[in-house]
Amino acid sequence: MTIIQKALIAGLCFISYKHLPAQQKIPAPLKVGDSFTESILNSQLTYPDSAAGHLDVSGKLLILEFWDTRCGACIDAFPKMELLQRQFEGKLKVLLVTNESKERVKSFFAIRKSARGLNNELISIVQDSILRQFFPHIWEPHFIWISSNGKVSSITNADEVNKESIIAIMNNLPFNLPQKTDLEVSYDENKLLFINGNGGPGERILFHSVLSKYTPGLPFFMASVNADGSSGSSIQSFNQPIERFYQIAYEREKAEFFIPESRTILKLRDTVPFVGILNGKLNYESLYCYELKVPKSDFSSLKDMMKTDLKRYFGLDARIEKLIMPTLVFHAGDTTIVHSKGGHPQPDDEISIFKVKITNLSFSRLFRHWVLAEYVSDGKFPLVDETNIRGNVDINIPAVNMSDWKSLAAALKPYNIYLEMENRETEVLVIRDAK
Repeated sequence: MTIIQKALIAGLCFISYKHLPAQQKIPAPLKVGDSFTESILNSQLTYPDSAAGHLDVSGKLLILEFWDTRCGACIDAFPKMELLQRQFEGKLKVLLVTNESKERVKSFFAIRKSARGLNNELISIVQDSILRQFFPHIWEPHFIWISSNGKVSSITNADEVNKESIIAIMNNLPFNLPQKTDLEVSYDENKLLFINGNGGPGERILFHSVLSKYTPGLPFFMASVNADGSSGSSIQSFNQPIERFYQIAYEREKAEFFIPESRTILKLRDTVPFVGILNGKLNYESLYCYELKVPKSDFSSLKDMMKTDLKRYFGLDARIEKLIMPTLVFHAGDTTIVHSKGGHPQPDDEISIFKVKITNLSFSRLFRHWVLAEYVSDGKFPLVDETNIRGNVDINIPAVNMSDWKSLAAALKPYNIYLEMENRETEVLVIRDAK
């Protein structure tokens, strides 16, 4: 006779377990495939009321539902369990298990009947201190499936307890029920979730947005935007001013990391909290770190999420506007002379504020470098490329003063590339105080 058969001899609505004797060792938890028999557990049962008949579970599928009177999901599962027990009458028995007192459970079912007119058809073990040692768990409801041969066949949540799964188990058909795994992790509600292992390592995070103040040890990292990652999309910018975050969020071109200073206008009552340089020195109090990680998203949606974050964090009004302003425009004549003669491409580290040397690289790459590095006229003016140079180029300017755009213009002229200052309607990012 199995321990469950012993437990159900009384056929009562409530069955109490006595605590294990002090000298008896705590039983080892059971897992799927283990046997649940008298050889594992030798307990004594006490019955709060007189015996009222015999309940035989031999040859039946037994499902234990660990529950609690304060567990809404547990209670919501009762009607489904009662229905399944009726549908598989004589083949299935559902047994409720709680560590709460008989008085509390009886009171609960009485109130439930009074409030909703619901009768209880399920037997419940109360004051349990034994079964939960065999099936330890954290969250309830917690369902244990014990096949007619006394083997633990599954440990699941409520959703997996359904007609199809029961038929599969009863008929020894192939089935693959998702198993419920309760991991006891340390969590302190006064600390940030997943930081330093608070709540676990966080490897299953789907959406993540974080903003922090200046963090020593992290690099001064302008921007990384990845909307095409196979495992998700992300934006990172570390130890940068608030202004930079808006420049990243409102840049609409995939090829660019952010809108440069020359295309950014701050119309703020006080700009000090928003810029990274103050009186020629780093303004550490205005530097922040930002990271956004989400499931794979398109470029536009990713930027929209960042804009929403910035509105929440800083509340500024930002938008793209068109203004007529002094602009440095690159033109080109016959560029045959600049076309590359081939060879190993020269890396970007040969481009600085004092020299330009590119070999077998595109002019657009050089232009983009100038825009982001803000070498030309120290980034004071927007840059526009109207050269229409196709293919790769070779340019070697050993020495040039990039801070003086006219000096760069003179150095580029032999390559039939012309740099001129013009008043142009230019798209700019305008950041204002919230209205």
